Amino acid sequence: MENRNQHPISIRLKVTETCPWTCKFCHKEGGWQIDDVTWDTDTRLAMERLMRHAHVSEVHYTGGEPTVLNGLGLLTAGLRGMGLTVKTTTNGQLTPAKLDRLYGSGLRSFNFSMHTLDPHELSGIQRHMGVEAARLAISLQQAAIQHAVNIGAQVKINTVISGAQDAGRAVSIYEYAKRSGVLVRFLNDLNKGQTAIDVIDSICRDQLTATPVWYQQKPGTSATTTYYRDNDGYEFGVKGIRRCRIPALCAGCRETCTEQFYGMRLEKRDGIFWVRLCLRRQDDKSLMPLADFVRSDQLKQILQVTQSGVQTGTQYSELAN
Repeated sequence: MENRNQHPISIRLKVTETCPWTCKFCHKEGGWQIDDVTWDTDTRLAMERLMRHAHVSEVHYTGGEPTVLNGLGLLTAGLRGMGLTVKTTTNGQLTPAKLDRLYGSGLRSFNFSMHTLDPHELSGIQRHMGVEAARLAISLQQAAIQHAVNIGAQVKINTVISGAQDAGRAVSIYEYAKRSGVLVRFLNDLNKGQTAIDVIDSICRDQLTATPVWYQQKPGTSATTTYYRDNDGYEFGVKGIRRCRIPALCAGCRETCTEQFYGMRLEKRDGIFWVRLCLRRQDDKSLMPLADFVRSDQLKQILQVTQSGVQTGTQYSELAN
């Protein structure tokens, strides 16, 4: 189980938009036509700015699929050399040898996005993937997860739940994670609102007969996780979204807000690093060059709510008192 009381300031770094999968629901972290990020002077200076002005201490790779990026090991080693913690989200389409190299570069935490264990279902959510290719992809993913566990990496499995049709699939992934000794987290599909939340509640209560035991809130963002424990003592997580808005970003916004303020995202376009604060918007309040962001009211307010002393790692029973 991860340390529930640590809450570093993290930035999601979109290192590439390339991905071998073509999931129909992919939002690519809100940005398209993004440059690949490599370890060079521009990247080092960008991270120095974020460490100095935004107190960033953790980088979480996103994409696209981060592990297809040439030079990801060099990038990781460079960031680790600056004292940053480095994590990644991945679909697990990498060999044990490549995973070893990434682990050796300092990438020690892997969040595997697992949609299903059924190749027909995986093929159905891809734009271009046959059933046999999906079968191979699932096998490769499972082998990567097991190898990551074997070499001592921190491993999580994330799976998104949209509605009642996903209940059986989610339980199968939960059972797989439990057998593998890996933390699984259920994520509610933000586009499905309360429907997805209600389905997850039903799965936890009625099918898994699990009890909530811990609640974690990430300071300064909308991200929360409730940890459940089943009758066998296995713990798993349910990610949630709480109300969290930044006035300099959110005031007057007319978008249907499903993610609230989730955190800072960094991407590179036309050779310039940009900070993205919202998946849905493209205006100058939500998307700005890094050089402007470090002087912005948005950053000042993000730091205010981040440093507001929000408690994390709360025993669930305490929330009712």
